[in-house]
Amino acid sequence: MQRSKRGRLPSRSNVAGKLSALALAVGAIVLVQGCGRNYSQVGYGNGPLPNATLVAINITPSTALLQLAGTRQLFATGVYSDGTSIDISPSVTWAASSPPSTTSNVSVTSTGIATGSAIGQGIVTATLGPVTGTLQLIVSTDGFASTSIGVLVVPYKNTEVDAAYLAESQSLIQGAYAVQEVNLDADQFSSVLPVPNALLASIPMPSGFVPNATAASSNLSDVAVISYSSPEVVVIDASNDPALDPSSNTVIGTYTAPITKKVTFNGRTCMICAAVVNPVDGSLLLSTSQGYYSMDLTTGAFTALDFSSEVFPAQSFVLNPTATEPYILSPTFSSNGVQLLNLKTNAVTNNTNFGLTTPSAAAIDLSTNYSAVVESDTTNQTLVDLTNPESPVVTPVPDLGVCGQPAYLNMLTIGKAASIDPSTINSTLYTSQASGSCIGLQTWPFSGVPLQPIQILYGYGIMPATPDGAVFLNGADPNAITSFSSVVNKKNFGVLVSANPKASQNWIAKINASASVNNVTLNQIPGGGVLTNLTAGAAGDGVIYLPAPATAATLSLGTLNFGSVNVGTATSALPVTLTYIGTNANAVLNVASIAIQGTNAADFFETDNCAGQLTSLSSCVINVSFTPSLASAESATLVVTDDGGTALPVGCTASAGTQAVCLSGAGTAGSGSISYGNRAGKH
Repeated sequence: MQRSKRGRLPSRSNVAGKLSALALAVGAIVLVQGCGRNYSQVGYGNGPLPNATLVAINITPSTALLQLAGTRQLFATGVYSDGTSIDISPSVTWAASSPPSTTSNVSVTSTGIATGSAIGQGIVTATLGPVTGTLQLIVSTDGFASTSIGVLVVPYKNTEVDAAYLAESQSLIQGAYAVQEVNLDADQFSSVLPVPNALLASIPMPSGFVPNATAASSNLSDVAVISYSSPEVVVIDASNDPALDPSSNTVIGTYTAPITKKVTFNGRTCMICAAVVNPVDGSLLLSTSQGYYSMDLTTGAFTALDFSSEVFPAQSFVLNPTATEPYILSPTFSSNGVQLLNLKTNAVTNNTNFGLTTPSAAAIDLSTNYSAVVESDTTNQTLVDLTNPESPVVTPVPDLGVCGQPAYLNMLTIGKAASIDPSTINSTLYTSQASGSCIGLQTWPFSGVPLQPIQILYGYGIMPATPDGAVFLNGADPNAITSFSSVVNKKNFGVLVSANPKASQNWIAKINASASVNNVTLNQIPGGGVLTNLTAGAAGDGVIYLPAPATAATLSLGTLNFGSVNVGTATSALPVTLTYIGTNANAVLNVASIAIQGTNAADFFETDNCAGQLTSLSSCVINVSFTPSLASAESATLVVTDDGGTALPVGCTASAGTQAVCLSGAGTAGSGSISYGNRAGKH
């Protein structure tokens, strides 16, 4: 086993806990009156005045969403009548409930560690004497299926967003392959679509390592990266809090699994083929050419999972970590069956009655224990009721409606919008086709309703063109699909990644199922109905495209429109920020030139403080102004040339290895108005 892990601070929640503990160690104030404790005056740190009373308790972090089987350290802050606020976490009594139910969807320990036990609402309380603080948590999940797109909730400015860790395996960025961190909620912070920039970080991989898939651990704030061509696993510290964690978004470990063989699935060869983080113990589960392994993400130790009988390789798999006996559902491409691998007893159940010749992918709705399995090269799908995993109820559904070429749907994921009452929200099964452009959306039944074709409504359609006018085209990897419930607006989205080499860049597609099927007549599977309103480009459309270029340099704006300006009158300068999002502390962004090009370049002007180099995560400002010489519309392009990569907004033309901003304005002969209101995409 090769180890290159270096020291780091703990994940974000653990950092907060260490700081809290430090405050406790610095000064603990326990005021005692008479024979008993005065609960209104128990504090830690710089405590309240002697006569101050406890008036409120605030519980943090206040993020509403908690992943099923995920954990979160909570803290209690006491607010006193004299205006002081101090950490009282060790003194409160923690409790959790889900009224009116007698069982709680959230459990909490005596030290304030909350765990998502079941999907739905949970109320956590922290009580000290007569004062109680409350926090509402919504436990949600999109399942635990292998994907190439790991998604994690991360801090962003003064809030939190969902970030996708996207393996960039097609282009080198500053001489290395990288994992690109993309803000999946970027459209929520932008005034225009498509947003000019959704990248948060560019994390270079070790030399020679080609990343293919990522798996995110919300409990550890880590992201594991696998390469299909290597036995190595790379671990990224994904705390996204560089002020507290200097290792944030850097590689903190490279570990070599004991894998020496390769296996080929439908033309795709792999050593490590798929990965899922088990939220119960934080381990990384790996499907390999030599069976299943677990990996400790902290130590890098690998353990072969010793099942009772032969386990076949699988190019993807799905985990149910909350079953009474947790299990893996493993579509075994080469054995014409699906294996159920019991993680508690190590028993193996071989299911050859699913009606699929080459089963390739599966998804489980953990709110119902209903599952779907698809085939690698047909439109056949099998519904599986896993209420009793040892005796699954199987319903083959041949010949689903499909569009485009190739004529099959071999990619799938299942998602459910976060809700206080999940029994009122249908789950959505998203399907698509590797190397194709067709998507399918299925509305699945609630718990207690039989999993039968008559209960499932279905629609399918061709994805709209990407903002640069190119055809949306999935890559060849059937794992390149996932779903997530947005921490920003609680809606559920499917996620695909366009890999069309003719496009100007990679595009991430967020698919809003409810918007996609609005005013469309859906029919039961297998026939379904055609999604006639799959559109993109405006808020509320069924598809939102987010740019994910292979670059480590970003610009804050995509366009600058100076509006109407009197001929010969200079506008005030408008700022554009150039940021180096590369996270290698030893690397720099070499800025070769900043220039204005195009038809009316002479009427646009720039000044900047970007000379020479930018260090990791630093930025500089480019100020642009406009003095029209013509009484007509004018345009030009601000072009930044560096070694960070290419990032061109829609409508801008520039050479490779540059980033650009489209500039426009209009000269007027008379007394025109000056408008600075359209700095498109500022976020």
